[in-house]
Amino acid sequence: MPSEHANVEATTLTTELGQDTGGCIEREVVTTVGMVRLVRFEWRTPVDKTIQLSGIALIDMCLTPRPSPRARFLAREAADTWSGLGKIVFLPPHIPIQMVARAGVQRALQCVLEPSRYEDLEWSGRLLRRGLDLDNLRVRDLCARLVTEMQSPDPASGEAIEALLKLLAIDVARYFLDLEQGGRQTGGLPRWRLARIRERVAQDRPAPDLEELAGLCGLSKRQLMRAFQQSEGESLGTYLGRIRVERARRALADGDRPLSVVARDLGFSSASCFSAAFRRATGVSPREYRAAAGHHPPTAGS
Repeated sequence: MPSEHANVEATTLTTELGQDTGGCIEREVVTTVGMVRLVRFEWRTPVDKTIQLSGIALIDMCLTPRPSPRARFLAREAADTWSGLGKIVFLPPHIPIQMVARAGVQRALQCVLEPSRYEDLEWSGRLLRRGLDLDNLRVRDLCARLVTEMQSPDPASGEAIEALLKLLAIDVARYFLDLEQGGRQTGGLPRWRLARIRERVAQDRPAPDLEELAGLCGLSKRQLMRAFQQSEGESLGTYLGRIRVERARRALADGDRPLSVVARDLGFSSASCFSAAFRRATGVSPREYRAAAGHHPPTAGS
């Protein structure tokens, strides 16, 4: 369970970032391994804040475009370097950071992590700057899954959030340890190929198959599978299956489309194949999941 000091510091951070605004905490879940929040800030004037975490580490993933922010860590190697902020930002403990931004509105997922995993890393300027744009497929995927659980909770969401947060803490530590030790393994996918896969998977159309992704990356299917596994620590098939299930969860929670239509949109050959795959992944049928989310689909095709 996060310490009382960690809870207080997380609340203080949110208050400081949202000072003199209409900001708020939209939802908060506290687990034994950390805390997850959906927050909203509304800066009415330009922001210039200096922050230093002590009892926590923080992941921040923007859910709306950031209002042109820049930041610099006030550590020796990074003090003179301003950087833009990416979609996902990691703030390690004990290192002050100055942030500036225009007035604007910002919604974000914030994950408060125990600091002990990150305190022994050598936080060079290079590592600190990479934390301002943490571009890692596994971390991005875990954050996206946390957003889904926070925005569309069901009876199992508390347990799922705790498991996802623990994985996130581990994968963030692995990411920076890998950077500290010299980067990805030889043979892994470069960032531009990972970006192509991520962009295609995020498109609102049937999920891509292995052949399509291999073509996008200019690799054979075997090369792509091996390189993806080396880069991300899981098989491409596992990743695609998980993303498809998460898209299914959103579709079931957010609307009343018949299951046959959801199955087709996700690239399943039939509603029965979709139902079987969804039950294997989640332990409940699509009908049961939709009912728990408060939707009652039409009888035909459901």
